[in-house]
Amino acid sequence: RRLTMMGILALLVAIGVLNNEYYNVFSTVEALSTTPVSRQFIQLAGEDRLPSSFVSEWPTWVLDESGDLTKIPDNSGFVSPTSIDELWQPMDLKLPQMRLALGLHVRDGSIRHVMPALDVSFDGHHRNRGLCSVPRAYSWTDFSLDCGMQQLTLATRKEDKEDWSTLTNPVSIKDAFNAAIRLVTQEPPEELGSGSNLIHVICDGPAIECPKAGSELRVQLGFEEEGDEDALGELHVQVSNTEAGSESEYLPKVYKPLFQN
Repeated sequence: RRLTMMGILALLVAIGVLNNEYYNVFSTVEALSTTPVSRQFIQLAGEDRLPSSFVSEWPTWVLDESGDLTKIPDNSGFVSPTSIDELWQPMDLKLPQMRLALGLHVRDGSIRHVMPALDVSFDGHHRNRGLCSVPRAYSWTDFSLDCGMQQLTLATRKEDKEDWSTLTNPVSIKDAFNAAIRLVTQEPPEELGSGSNLIHVICDGPAIECPKAGSELRVQLGFEEEGDEDALGELHVQVSNTEAGSESEYLPKVYKPLFQN
């Protein structure tokens, strides 16, 4: 399995899909050997689905409580940071903070899907900390006006356990949903009017420290009366350690403020 994963990443580097410097810095043999089989599709309502590789390059934006919209960098030296399977934590960084968010798929200026999301950062900075640093839901639901009545639940468990432990009380998405509607309908940025974009609208609630490696994170979107198995959307990732970025001579310049300060 280890050779297979290494071979795949080496091929991606050769054809230019992965940045060779970043591959040397963060993709260690130890980390790759423990990576689970990746989900191949984003599950939509009914039998519909999207290839996860097709979605991974879509731009991701963050709308905070003050109404500021920022794009998570994914070029000009930054790598594409999203993953529907993993949340990687470099060993030389402190644990980041996470906040619940409402995710939206906007296609050509219109909201098509909603999903649970997590905003993972250091006080709103450094959202792109390398590969697998922006978790993305693997299960989405169609957009409709009654989506605003749903709520988010956040839970964690150890990898060898079956039962989930909730980290917060359920959080209503009503305010985040309304903020998203205003953004899309009232002079949105030009970039949102073409192609597919994902927006994470941060919900009210405190920031929580991310669990340590060896844990799993789950965020579910659904109505209050529904159980876990009836969730309309779900984010589920494994938290794993990767090598220290600050110790590598190949650390990309754009990541130096994060790893060397």
